[in-house]
Amino acid sequence: MTGDLRHLAWLNPETIATAATTTAADAAAGTAFLFTGAFEDLGDAAESLLAMNKVTNALIGIGKSRAELGANINALKASADSLADLADRYESNASAIGDSDYATESAKLATAQIVSQAATAMLAQANAQKGTVLALLK
Repeated sequence: MTGDLRHLAWLNPETIATAATTTAADAAAGTAFLFTGAFEDLGDAAESLLAMNKVTNALIGIGKSRAELGANINALKASADSLADLADRYESNASAIGDSDYATESAKLATAQIVSQAATAMLAQANAQKGTVLALLK
């Protein structure tokens, strides 16, 4: 970054002059100047380079902080997506269990109806045979 200082094009003497008078309201509004070094006379090239290095280091620190925040946001999004997927699978499984219970009970009902109908048919045949035996005895 030392050779390329185009990213410092926004830095002008007015900004430096007003940075010393940045208020808490400016900081809350996000318009505060983030340079924390002392404001010195930038009379010669060495002092100017030192000031630019301080600003560059501050910008690098801001970039690292933004990267950390981005990584944390991505981790939170991944956790939220995972929890949403887990909730969907839970609902799907609960529905499948409900469907399975309904199918089991339906099978039990069908079995009971078949047994009942078979018993009724057997009783009817027994009653018919009783009449046939009585007719033969006569």
